[in-house]
Amino acid sequence: EELDLRTNIIFELRGLENLVNLKKLDCAYNKLTELPGLSGCRQVESVDLEQNGIIVLPDLSQLKRLKRLNCRENRLNSVEGLQLLPALEELFLAGNEISAEKWRAFKTLHKLNVKCDLYESTLPAIPGTGITLSPPTASMMLSATPAAPTK
Repeated sequence: EELDLRTNIIFELRGLENLVNLKKLDCAYNKLTELPGLSGCRQVESVDLEQNGIIVLPDLSQLKRLKRLNCRENRLNSVEGLQLLPALEELFLAGNEISAEKWRAFKTLHKLNVKCDLYESTLPAIPGTGITLSPPTASMMLSATPAAPTK
């Protein structure tokens, strides 16, 4: 099942926890600052939250099937908890203020394709992840697949 609420100037969305068979949620281009109940959508595979005003992502640890998360152009400064999503393959975070230091947690996600702006990034790589940045700049686009862990 899909729910497409794109471009509706929605400020608040309640009752998502009742959509237990939801596979795709598109809330892009609204005015949302939070998404209560999203953790109840345990079948969801794709969530698009582009261009809202989200500061902190809700607890997504129960979304074990989530493969794609688009949070471009929000107000996020943390990616905490996203490393707990084993199926996550695509993560879009451009237009948020997430420092390179916060990417250490992603060393366990080996299928992840990240597209984001990295602020404060003057490093040649994101420490502990296997993700390299070339050339390093203060704010750059990253598109990488972390390397498999070494034993």
